Amino acid sequence: MIYDQAWIRDRVIIKEETECWEWNLSTDSNGYGLVSRISSGESLAHRLAYRIFKGSVVGLVVRHACDNPPCCNPDHLIAGTQKENIHDGINKGRIKLTEPWKVTPEVATNIEKQLQAGMSQREVAKMFNISESHLSMIKRGLNVIDNDYSLRLRRIPTETRIAVLNMSREGYAQKDIANHHNISPQSVSNIIIKGR
Repeated sequence: MIYDQAWIRDRVIIKEETECWEWNLSTDSNGYGLVSRISSGESLAHRLAYRIFKGSVVGLVVRHACDNPPCCNPDHLIAGTQKENIHDGINKGRIKLTEPWKVTPEVATNIEKQLQAGMSQREVAKMFNISESHLSMIKRGLNVIDNDYSLRLRRIPTETRIAVLNMSREGYAQKDIANHHNISPQSVSNIIIKGR
């Protein structure tokens, strides 16, 4: 199958009032147009439209300036990073951050101390008035840390990194090492791969 500008135009309905080119075929649960990834290399219609009209989007997200998920109008599509996408969503009110999300490093440290003291994740979440999934993110080091809403991974202390390497050399499974140190299995893998 040949995917070109005409192929995209044949599958959209142009809304005069917004100039949106709304995808007229199947959509996902969020309203984004779906195409066959097998033959197009993309699964989302707006990403394919961007690639056809503007160029490659490898490693980037494609945002909608119009905030209309089925829109495939290349003039409404902007390539960028996931961080820019999140920041855009916050600024436009699509993503709401509630106060429990805004955990300071001091609170995260206090949460870790409670967990290390033997409290269950459920008890600690209730104590700090946060969800268990949020607490799980804090355990993995994911945290909103500044007014720019930047997401980052918490730096794992050197002594923990050394302990992870030692446990790995002793034959412990990465999952067990992660649970022992309250870090994600991906963090354990990264430490082992980098050797530090």
